[in-house]
Amino acid sequence: MKWFPLAAAFLIVMLLLVAGCSDQQGEEGDNGLPPSDHAPRFVAGDIVSKIGVQEEPLWLILGYDNTTDTYTRAFIYKKIDGTWGYRKDSRSDSYPRADMEKLYPVKVAHVKVSLVPITSQNTLAVETTAPSTAGPAPEISGITPNSGPSGVYNSIDITGKNFVSGLSVTLAGASSPTIQAVNVGNTNTKITAVFDLLNATPGLRDLIVTNPDGQSAVLTNGFTINNPAPAIGNINPVIGTAGATLTITISGANFKTPAQVYFVKNGSEIDGGNVQVKSTTLLTAVLVIPPDVEAGTWGVIVRNVADNQNSTTLRKFTIQNKT
Repeated sequence: MKWFPLAAAFLIVMLLLVAGCSDQQGEEGDNGLPPSDHAPRFVAGDIVSKIGVQEEPLWLILGYDNTTDTYTRAFIYKKIDGTWGYRKDSRSDSYPRADMEKLYPVKVAHVKVSLVPITSQNTLAVETTAPSTAGPAPEISGITPNSGPSGVYNSIDITGKNFVSGLSVTLAGASSPTIQAVNVGNTNTKITAVFDLLNATPGLRDLIVTNPDGQSAVLTNGFTINNPAPAIGNINPVIGTAGATLTITISGANFKTPAQVYFVKNGSEIDGGNVQVKSTTLLTAVLVIPPDVEAGTWGVIVRNVADNQNSTTLRKFTIQNKT
């Protein structure tokens, strides 16, 4: 019959039209796959930040261009109520997607671009003078742990009440930069968060929880940033025989005098003797291996006595039987 070729052609045209429509992604703008076939991380309306940094201004993603593999971005500022919500001018620029996602990997919030006004804080202050509908202020009852070493990321749990979705958690000191928590999650009575203490100065910090309505709770001197913990990079030698005496050389970082060295396995412990800290990155210890010791893999720990801080047992030492 002659109508079969016509029907087949009609179906092909419809499939092409449907495929074309499916190329549109995101809230606003083009968010198709870039030439690298790696989907863009952000969509229009995402507010992005460096790790641990959420101070004004941040970048607002206005759109993504699949052809040039670039984001269009603009600065966004906080309104008087503490939420992100206005631009000071109409300026924007294009920035390579790969660089943007590497330098600003944290999505802080999301807004509808069309609802972000270009105005001034003074204008917004007039617009927001309305009767307050804020709920009860947050309260902090505890933080676990209440201290952590600088030089690493530290995970913490905060207990209390009146915690609201979208809250922020910060550490603040009188003469130190504010540290903004990342990976923040919460219920009404508990918060989990991570502090980036890679370059933090040791000392006491106030812990501050701020709800989206601007109400805050402060735990004065609630968190202590300690000196960086020792870290083991390499051990030489890494194998010893039961009954032997060895001089062990350990390289790493943040070693301090006095230091102690331990070898641990299943609750048993062997102390290293005559520990000598040659530098912050090198120490030696004498290991006297008992003849009746349990053979196998033992964890190695370096402890800075003055700071009361131990390294982790990522590095191992193997003890073998005489036979």
